[in-house]
Amino acid sequence: MCAALTPKRYERLRALRQTPETGLRALARALDRDVKRVHGDVVALAELEIVVRGANGSVSSESDEIISTSRIAA
Repeated sequence: MCAALTPKRYERLRALRQTPETGLRALARALDRDVKRVHGDVVALAELEIVVRGANGSVSSESDEIISTSRIAA
């Protein structure tokens, strides 16, 4: 999970918390980022179930905290 949550993806999550239910293009414009890159990040975050993609193309995140536990076997 740590590898999937890059600094840019954290940035997208923060933006989604500030502007919920936004579309990919609007999110990319707000972040001044390429739509293709934002799309890739949203797909990765959706696979982790951190963001939700709506049927109407909206993207949102209801998470305000991410807790991760790593167990290393002895």
